[in-house]
Amino acid sequence: MPHQNDDINKNQSISTKILKSIFDYAPIGVFQSTLQGKFIYVNFAISSMLGYASQEDLIRFVNKSSIANTIYEDPNRYPMLLSETTQSEGVWKVFENRYKRKDGIVIDAILSISERLDSDTGHLSFFGFVQDISEKKRSENALKQSEYRLKDAQHLAGIGSFHYDARRDQSWWSEELFRLYGLKPKNEPMSLAAASSFTHPEDRHIGNEMMQQALLTGDAVEFEYRVVWPDASIHYHHAISRVKTDKNHQMTEICGTIQDITERKHVEQEKQKIEQQLNQAQKLESLGVLASGIAHDFNNLLGGIFGYIDLAKTFTKDETTANLLAKSLITMDRAKNLTMQLLTFAKGGSPIRKIESLSPFLEEAVQFALSGSNVSCMFNIPADLWRCDIDKNQISQVIDNIVINAIQAMPSGGTIEISACNTLTEPKNTVPMAAGHYIKLSFKDHGIGIPQQILPLIFDPFFTTKTKGHGLGLTTSYSIISRHGGYIEVESEPGIGSTFHIFLPASEEDISSTKIDTVLRHKGAGTFLIMDDEPVIRDAISVMLGSFGYSVVLMENGKDTIDYFLAEKNANRICSGMILDLTIPGGKGGKETVTELRKIDAEIPIFVMSGYADDPVMANPGAYGFTASICKPFKTVELAEMLEKYLKK
Repeated sequence: MPHQNDDINKNQSISTKILKSIFDYAPIGVFQSTLQGKFIYVNFAISSMLGYASQEDLIRFVNKSSIANTIYEDPNRYPMLLSETTQSEGVWKVFENRYKRKDGIVIDAILSISERLDSDTGHLSFFGFVQDISEKKRSENALKQSEYRLKDAQHLAGIGSFHYDARRDQSWWSEELFRLYGLKPKNEPMSLAAASSFTHPEDRHIGNEMMQQALLTGDAVEFEYRVVWPDASIHYHHAISRVKTDKNHQMTEICGTIQDITERKHVEQEKQKIEQQLNQAQKLESLGVLASGIAHDFNNLLGGIFGYIDLAKTFTKDETTANLLAKSLITMDRAKNLTMQLLTFAKGGSPIRKIESLSPFLEEAVQFALSGSNVSCMFNIPADLWRCDIDKNQISQVIDNIVINAIQAMPSGGTIEISACNTLTEPKNTVPMAAGHYIKLSFKDHGIGIPQQILPLIFDPFFTTKTKGHGLGLTTSYSIISRHGGYIEVESEPGIGSTFHIFLPASEEDISSTKIDTVLRHKGAGTFLIMDDEPVIRDAISVMLGSFGYSVVLMENGKDTIDYFLAEKNANRICSGMILDLTIPGGKGGKETVTELRKIDAEIPIFVMSGYADDPVMANPGAYGFTASICKPFKTVELAEMLEKYLKK
């Protein structure tokens, strides 16, 4: 009869075989080692994992040296792990480790190890499990790389992403999206209300409307909106969003991307501004062509009328008639100024300067600009004010622009205070002008004033805060004063008013003596030739020259003028001088004619006249072969002054 202990031993043997079989074919590596680092047991999984044909091959190969020196990437790692596990019988320690396969490939694995008492030998040993996690590590690293590349790409492209969970009211943002809002990245969700609080208040409705559209259509939506950064700066964003819904068509989530388009928006706005300016410039160019032609023709008509009235005033003996004619000349002078202003506004041009007194010219120009308004003026102009070397027509336009600006600043009416004084600027003066003598004109209104933030822009082309106008009045004024060698500046306070200061160079001839020379009554003799295509101009100037004592020859074009002068020269007949119109439609004008005449005679006085006061020839006649220039229309006294100055005695 079998002994009971034999049955027990038999059952234990069977259990051991079963347990060994389980370990042998377990899907993860199982091993037992000595405290000295020799394998006692390994299963098929661990030998296969390390690239060995059988368990015996692995044990035999490793035990020639030790576990640390054969299968551990870092030999020092294994003793350290054993020391951490020693004296902790029954307590499992888990480590992440790297192993060397037989073929040299390094794998990542999870090691679970515990110190155990071997029941067969009664000695302590280590028992553990090894699981290959190389694929998992590769996937994790690939995911990390992908996340890094995504963050890098978002940062480079300036694009952030978001995901909103509608059921939990949680919005998750990428790091770049936080930066696009001027915020530090956070690892916590925000509510929809919190996320929307950064949107510009005027644009919050845009997102709501777009989400409703996305719910209806099921399509992604694109829209632009503004955000307010913590520093209060405004930025523009472009969003692409898609809404996801459940089977009941209720919104479950929103996901999308956001890109900062602030720079692009500014470029677009600047481009639009430039296009508007180009359109304005094209309109002004067309206006300039039209205005130039009208002004020339109008000045020709005025020239004849001017001349006739001026002569009538000179010859009349009736005081009442003389006064009426004088008033007519003043009115016509304003009409002349208007045409010159239109030309200067539309085309610019160098100033045609003469030494002038600002009084009473300044008072007359201001009163004319105030005509029909509810604004009055006060003057403070000293009697000893220096004279200036200026183009009265252009300075008149400056005065007109500044006075109109003051009128518009005082819609309920008021008073403009105009003052003038002699001033001397030093080299270290804060005003950006050359040191010297200047006349300072000040125009003070008591209007709405100009905000400080736009004060530096008021002289910029096309800048205006008014609903009417083109924004060129002050720009033109600045240009005119600069061309005169002067300077214009403004000081202003909202609700108090504005003061424009104009600095004009004083005439050097006038500083040493304030005596105003009277225009001498010119007397002459000999023949004067007049070339102009307008009969009324030829006739009026002929009468003026006749009153000085000259004989006059009238020509309509350059060819006849050259032929006549050449014939006179060959006949040894002397011509006292010529006055040539700058522009002759369909024929040689003054500039072309004087070139031919100078080949014949380099000394004869030849004057140029034109209604195109902005032409470079009028500003610098000597450079083109002329003796001097005179703008049409002109008075007898102006013609006399020019002839007295330039004709040799």
